[in-house]
Amino acid sequence: MLSKNEKEEIENLEKEIADLEFKKRLAEAKINTIKSRVLTQNSSLPKYICEPQDDIYKRFLLSKKGKNNLVVICLNPNTANQFELDGTSQNIDTIAAANGYDGWVLFNLSPERASNPSLLSDTLRDGDIASTANLLRGVVDSKVIKANNVLVAWGNTIDWSFPYLKKSIVIIGEQLKLLDVNYWCIDVTKTGNPLHPSQQALMRKGLTASKVSLKTFDFLRYHKEMKRVTKF
Repeated sequence: MLSKNEKEEIENLEKEIADLEFKKRLAEAKINTIKSRVLTQNSSLPKYICEPQDDIYKRFLLSKKGKNNLVVICLNPNTANQFELDGTSQNIDTIAAANGYDGWVLFNLSPERASNPSLLSDTLRDGDIASTANLLRGVVDSKVIKANNVLVAWGNTIDWSFPYLKKSIVIIGEQLKLLDVNYWCIDVTKTGNPLHPSQQALMRKGLTASKVSLKTFDFLRYHKEMKRVTKF
């Protein structure tokens, strides 16, 4: 039987392996981005709005601009960029289309890129949370972009660790409360959090992205409870 120290050592090594695999995926994504630049100069390949571009460490916004846009708030970005979507953003694109939206704007509680939430940093700068909240409000409040329907979809990770994720919900919610917004979810988890659109999360609910019918979500009540619990 493994000792406590041996178990911890194995756990740390597994995290190191996961981190190396993620960095490999990011490097591959950057190579594909460089190749895609050449291809998209003279082709009709889809392009996405990414802020910032070519940053392998963080992303505040990813968007497919349309006439009727769904705003989505997930947990944290993975590898998707202005040229290529990842699994979660592909599902968002499918879910948006299935519910009558020809465009979407994706934000996250944390802008830090990670293939697995367990790899997120222990802290997040307040400035990064504020940047996300201000950018989100600017999009929803825009007179140019039609985007007053918000899909909340961050899952249960906020209950496990990283207190700044709940802080981000509170701060983002304070901005959204000032606007005329309709809130939606894919479904809710057993603990009452809005379901994440990852393939694994959808499968656990017996869902496929193309068949998702969005449900109304009482975000104002959820936000009020989050403020009470976190005292932010």
